[in-house]
Amino acid sequence: MATSTVSALTGPWLARVARPSGTVEIGLRFCPDGSVFIVAGGHGAGAWTRRRTGFTYHIREPMLDDQGGFAGHVIIRQAGTVDGDAFTSRGESSVYDTHGSLLRTVAIRITAVRRDA
Repeated sequence: MATSTVSALTGPWLARVARPSGTVEIGLRFCPDGSVFIVAGGHGAGAWTRRRTGFTYHIREPMLDDQGGFAGHVIIRQAGTVDGDAFTSRGESSVYDTHGSLLRTVAIRITAVRRDA
């Protein structure tokens, strides 16, 4: 990964996730080793990669039922660009049930601003 992309993306971000059912805020943290985590407003882990014109990332987010049990998972796939202390990305999220069967895929747009560490 190029140092400029790593340093531009590394750290904590406050992200607004726009999906068909509405908009939510989450916290993301991109690490220099290529890992990425949802750290607020949910939980999940994945990886990011520098691309020629930006970056891509994917995150697996477990879903929990009302009692805290496993209810399936979401795979988030995004491609984005960084502009100073902001980034935007677009992609899709695929929702799977507890048996791994795909339930639905929806378009997602994320806008984020850098947070203080």
